[in-house]
Amino acid sequence: MKILKHSIKITLIVLLFIAGSACDRVLDVKPTDILDQEKALQNLDDYEAALVGCYTPLRGAGYYGRALYILPDMMSDNLAEITGSLGNYREMTDWFFTPATGEVSNFFIAAYTAIGRANLIINTIGKFEATNQRKANRIKGQALAIRAMAHFDLLRIFGQSYERNSSALGVPIVKVFGQPSLKPKRNTVKEVYDAVFEDLLAAEELLQPSNVDISEGSTGFNKNFLSLRAVRFLLARVSQYAEQWQDAVKYATDAIGNLQPATGAAYDGIWENDNYANVGEVIWAVRYNTIGEGRIAAPVTFFSGNYLISFLPSQALMSLYNTGDRRINAFTRVLTTSGSAGGKRAVSKFLGRGGQPDGVVDAKAFRLSELYLIRAEANRRLGNNTDAVADLNAVRNARNAGALSTAEQNDFFLAIENERRREFAFEGHRWFDFRRYKKGIQRGTDCQPPATACSLPADSPRFVWPIPQSEILANPNMEQNPGY
Repeated sequence: MKILKHSIKITLIVLLFIAGSACDRVLDVKPTDILDQEKALQNLDDYEAALVGCYTPLRGAGYYGRALYILPDMMSDNLAEITGSLGNYREMTDWFFTPATGEVSNFFIAAYTAIGRANLIINTIGKFEATNQRKANRIKGQALAIRAMAHFDLLRIFGQSYERNSSALGVPIVKVFGQPSLKPKRNTVKEVYDAVFEDLLAAEELLQPSNVDISEGSTGFNKNFLSLRAVRFLLARVSQYAEQWQDAVKYATDAIGNLQPATGAAYDGIWENDNYANVGEVIWAVRYNTIGEGRIAAPVTFFSGNYLISFLPSQALMSLYNTGDRRINAFTRVLTTSGSAGGKRAVSKFLGRGGQPDGVVDAKAFRLSELYLIRAEANRRLGNNTDAVADLNAVRNARNAGALSTAEQNDFFLAIENERRREFAFEGHRWFDFRRYKKGIQRGTDCQPPATACSLPADSPRFVWPIPQSEILANPNMEQNPGY
């Protein structure tokens, strides 16, 4: 498996550069094809530095920088194309991507790189646990959560089904490190779910406040690291995809605790000024420090002196917002430039810290409102209608959108779908919701030239991405998805 072998071999080399400022000892190791783990990781401080390296692939364009955060919206119906200069994005947005498409392999590489780095910690930290069990628990718990999240995100993109016990092909489960001959087969969807839940439940136990040296709410806690609440968030999200509705309610409730959706300026502020440390709305965010680390959603966000964006919010999306909904101005801004985009609304959700148009802003990957909407959907599936309506209204009222109308209550699942579309616009959920709801994409009147693809049937194999061609060629055990 070419990419997996490559990421495993270079993991420690990459960690040397990432961890250099935190531990000079790591830099003393001579990089080789397969590095001596004993020399690379000598104590828990080394593992702390290595943990930072686990988060790094999540920041790149192959993960939250684009692949999971804006590209799925470009591929669905939340954004409307306004220029023909899409370059590599064209294959993705018009759904004619192939196993050789770069965006496909970029995510595959990023996810398995994160998994490989997490495996190094999970498989070797045990020998140092006795020196500080609580610190070791915190490090290992996060590594398990990262491994689970990456496997689940791979399943969402490359898996042939979302059904909990499906025997259809999922993705390879990788739990080893440093095995050069690694050429795994694809595990079934059920097996991937099993592995994800196993890792998340183990992480939940390790990250209990009594088991760690730094817990959520403690001095020094940083929302750029996965906490116990974040693990429970993941358990709720995975349970939703698996349609395990009782579990979805349980884990969402555990993760919510006594938190309420952010309102007013506090909600607006998490997008513009990044001041979210004390705002319960943000549970986990991917940290971006400089332009060199990437700009979130660069194809759709306008920057200082540059209005050469390729997409604008679709009219179909914007028409869903009630007058006075805070999200209209929190997520979009009217362009003052001349030309075809002048006077129209563009995405401003990721402009930058303090509203500065430099694109350096953290990706708020896990948010409280998602938990409320997960629990609302799950409760409605279970027949708990009063609780479902209360949760959906909690989000709507916090956004100044007003309570559900009688008609919306009568068509509750459409109301949930629309609320998710409004709340998570440009955050990548829309593509996956189409798959979950088994609905096709209809771009309607938003599909105008230069766009060339206007609809995608619900049963299209294009809802499942192809395994990268390099993996198919390098690994005889790897099977391609249908239609490619």
